Amino acid sequence: MISNPTPKTALHRDNHDCLKAVLASAIMLALTSPSIAIAGNWTLDSRLNLTETYSDNIDLSAQTEDSSLVTEISPRISASRQGARASASVDYQLQGLVYSASDQKNTVNHQLHANSNLELIEKQFFIDIGASFDQLLTSSQAASTGNRINAPDSRADTLSVTIGPRLTKQLTDQISFILSGNYSFINSVGQAADSEGTSVNFQLNSLSNSRKFHWNLRTSSSHNQPDGGTNSQSESINLNFGYRFSAQLDVSINGGYVDNHIDSAANESLQAGTFWGTTIDWLPSPRTQIRANYNSRLQSSTSRGLSITQRLRRSSVNISYTEDLSSVQQELTNNLINAQQPNLPGASPLGTLNNERFISRKLNASYSLQSGKSSYSLGAHRAKRIYISNTDNEEDTGANASWSLTLSGKSTLSLSTNWSQTQIAGTKTSDQHGYTLSMNRTLSPNTSLSFSAGTTKKNSKDKSADFKENNAQVGLTHRF
Repeated sequence: MISNPTPKTALHRDNHDCLKAVLASAIMLALTSPSIAIAGNWTLDSRLNLTETYSDNIDLSAQTEDSSLVTEISPRISASRQGARASASVDYQLQGLVYSASDQKNTVNHQLHANSNLELIEKQFFIDIGASFDQLLTSSQAASTGNRINAPDSRADTLSVTIGPRLTKQLTDQISFILSGNYSFINSVGQAADSEGTSVNFQLNSLSNSRKFHWNLRTSSSHNQPDGGTNSQSESINLNFGYRFSAQLDVSINGGYVDNHIDSAANESLQAGTFWGTTIDWLPSPRTQIRANYNSRLQSSTSRGLSITQRLRRSSVNISYTEDLSSVQQELTNNLINAQQPNLPGASPLGTLNNERFISRKLNASYSLQSGKSSYSLGAHRAKRIYISNTDNEEDTGANASWSLTLSGKSTLSLSTNWSQTQIAGTKTSDQHGYTLSMNRTLSPNTSLSFSAGTTKKNSKDKSADFKENNAQVGLTHRF
């Protein structure tokens, strides 16, 4: 039986009770509103995961390598609904963990990811809602093997919510406008990352359809208020002109004015002033997509980026680079807004939970190949945070590879490896690598059995942060 959390953990979770109640009420109100009640049938997926894990270093410690058996009981339910004027998805998992090493470690984690889109007035007024509750790593230096079982103190319960009303209307047969707003907040237990933000955007668009020439005018204003930190804000106006040369090539140029309220003598691209930019969308073939954009001044949306996707019959390649002015709140909010967009394998981690603004540079690449009964994947990432108010810049570089072999119609064998390196203020702080061997066996159409064994080793500049951990796991999953 799972014992009560320690007083400290219980206190932290009490601080979230009100927020979780408000969040649950808001989601239920959205999902049961009249507009969605007529939207169609729900698609439900419920399952139960039972897992037993052995770790020879449960706290990922260099000083005290305590071993433990961990029993995990995780019921999970996913629900989605798609209608003409409303859609919603909810994914919730309760993760109960029982440690043989100490009853004080026993805990219950909640993981929730929910999104809904409501069309309250047909073709005119919409509301987008997103919410997430999860256990996030508190620092890029935190001890972790990628799961929530080892070193639970390295993670913090984090709630993020975004609500965005949107009004759109066609003014003439060639012009429409969009007025949108957004309210979001982040609450993270014990971390200096709590904040709330608002934004307002107004946009005039040409209804180009098959026309070659198109344009839009956009103004935006955003304000972020961190708990105990310095407020930040940004305003911009942007005029964009584009020309569609063909169905495969579209080129646009833009210009305007932006003020991020940052006085940076070292980086002119952060200063207030006029800017120019360009965007190119190119489809050289039905299987290839290329998008590139550049702005002379950094803004809170993707200011500079490159995306290349190549899909063949048995393989695919994805490469992306982004550079913009960001924060933890903005990244978490963007994750909610883009919840239905898949993440690239090897995607970079979020990084340290804080209230600082920073220049975010992210490079991700992935390759996958299907050959006979074997599947191969490669991933790489490099993420850098250049902080505005201090010099403790963070950099994370990593790579991963995996191979999977279908032994029969019911069994799959997999081998994976990963490596990562972190830097603070330009100095290498740690190297970490790991290997995992796993096997999955389908017992019935609704039941599967899994086995895995792995090892992870971390070498740090701070020797007290070194660790080596070996683990073995057996799990049973049943879908209802």
